[in-house]
Amino acid sequence: MPVTLAEVHRWVHAAVRREDALPQAAQALGVDPDRLAIYRRFVRGHVAGAVRVNYALTAAACAPDAFEALVTRYVDAHPATHWRLDACAEAFAPWLAEVDALTPPQRALAELEAALMAVRVDPSPWPALAPGQAALNPTLALLEFPYPLVPWALALGRGEAAPLPDPLPSLVLAFRRPVDEVVTYHAAHPDWLFALKVIHDGLSAHQAAAASGQPVPAVQRALAEAAGIGLILQGAPAT
Repeated sequence: MPVTLAEVHRWVHAAVRREDALPQAAQALGVDPDRLAIYRRFVRGHVAGAVRVNYALTAAACAPDAFEALVTRYVDAHPATHWRLDACAEAFAPWLAEVDALTPPQRALAELEAALMAVRVDPSPWPALAPGQAALNPTLALLEFPYPLVPWALALGRGEAAPLPDPLPSLVLAFRRPVDEVVTYHAAHPDWLFALKVIHDGLSAHQAAAASGQPVPAVQRALAEAAGIGLILQGAPAT
């Protein structure tokens, strides 16, 4: 009796996910076990590659052999379940905490990289702004960590040997830049947080100055800096 398409899918998925032995799956499908093994390695290799790409900073913070061992364990525990390979890597950071792997700073760094992945695929549309209007960047994520991750992550990204940071609560601003859609992240400067609140509350520079006791030029400077890095969006000036 010929197998149905649904049965083919089930056997292939079971073989790739290592839920069934290759000879058993190959016999059910009527294919060479060696050919099925090639497909299994292909899929697993792509999932492992997605982890390496999306957690490059975490990898840089680890001994290479230790990180590769974790990738292998993760792929065994979380085989591909989504057509988008990056989605197959999203659970890596919570999995590290689940299995108590790496140090707390390294796990926090993985959480940052997982958040950057989420920002990269955030479906929020860019708002249409009239001249003089302003809005918060819709892809913005405000992240809290028990370590100062940004200087450490930047050093690792430059290929520098950087020691594990000491505990120190910090806020990170992660977002896509509107000019080029590139994901970026910054330590949350007080002036930028102030600018975000001004826009969130719908205040003018003069109203914000009156409410905060700051000079108007200081408020305008904070707003300009936040707009310059893409934290807030401004409507194009009228021509």
